[in-house]
Amino acid sequence: MLDGVTGIYLARKLEGTWGEVERVVLQETGKLALDGCEMVLGELMWFCSTREGYTGIHWFTARWVDGLWQDWMLADFDPAYQVGELHITADGSRLFYHSERPGGAGGLDIWVSQLADGS
Repeated sequence: MLDGVTGIYLARKLEGTWGEVERVVLQETGKLALDGCEMVLGELMWFCSTREGYTGIHWFTARWVDGLWQDWMLADFDPAYQVGELHITADGSRLFYHSERPGGAGGLDIWVSQLADGS
């Protein structure tokens, strides 16, 4: 977490050329966080993180506001789902994730969850 490399980065493409990369800060200054496995849907980013105050890996969201990813908050799933890396369809109606949860073919199976009544 302190290697100066690990994390989520952003680069902007202007007039066909990629600019310098910059670290996306998703934690309070001075606190440790290992952020990754991000998925962006419009102005909402889902990302997993290990961070101070939590045990293990948790899911969070952040909103794109005034040119920065901010307003991050815990967005964990039901622990029974054992959600790994996830991807959300462009319309936000389905969420695909890998999991070793019971009921699959074994190992890291791909699961899908449908949006219903806002959850």
